[in-house]
Amino acid sequence: MTYRIVIAEDEKLSAILLEKIISEVSDSIGAIDVVSICHSGEETIEAIKEHQPDILFLDINMPQGDGFSVVDALEYVSIHDKPAIIFTTAHSRFAVRAFDVDAVDYLLKPLSNDRVIKALHKAVKSQMMVDEDQVIKVPTREGAEFVNAANIDAMEASGDYIYIYVGDRKLMLRGALRDYTEKLKSRFYQAHRSYLINIDNIRSVKNNSNGSAIAELKSGKEIPVSRRYRSGLVKLLPNML
Repeated sequence: MTYRIVIAEDEKLSAILLEKIISEVSDSIGAIDVVSICHSGEETIEAIKEHQPDILFLDINMPQGDGFSVVDALEYVSIHDKPAIIFTTAHSRFAVRAFDVDAVDYLLKPLSNDRVIKALHKAVKSQMMVDEDQVIKVPTREGAEFVNAANIDAMEASGDYIYIYVGDRKLMLRGALRDYTEKLKSRFYQAHRSYLINIDNIRSVKNNSNGSAIAELKSGKEIPVSRRYRSGLVKLLPNML
């Protein structure tokens, strides 16, 4: 596989240096193709649409739309087609916000060969894991955690975020349930407009008088089942309802 890379960097010398580092380490990572070097937010968005890169080195401070505006423009892209984002900046104050938008890594300038190499390996790993079925990438302060769907009890939509319940843990990532409904359909059922539930982790289901129900998970957590989705759950779990 060839990993397509877009470099978004408003300083031309920094972009050239970054491309040089990437080309020097390509043998240790695999086939790499820098398909575009951009110097503004608008130019970067157009390059992403045209080249559909696997990895994006994204400078935060750019003219005509900063790095975060570029990320916002990626909201229309399927989760499986979004590039792994490596932020580059001279300022550490953006780190928390960067990982909040699911960045793979956050590099402070001046860039070092070792940090670029490490970030590239993380980006390649993240793309490999995202492509695998039944694996979800969850951002953390250290980078990302890869969670097997079999270990997830339920997923809850909350505004622009999703809460992922894994035993007594509650993880969070940016996104919408519709991004996962099709991917996880062999294991999960949409029990409510705000919930996906792991069928294998349902312990019991209690009917409510209004036609809805409550699903109790093996972890003890209770998930609402709306009237709209109850009939589908009946077909899946006839002995529980």
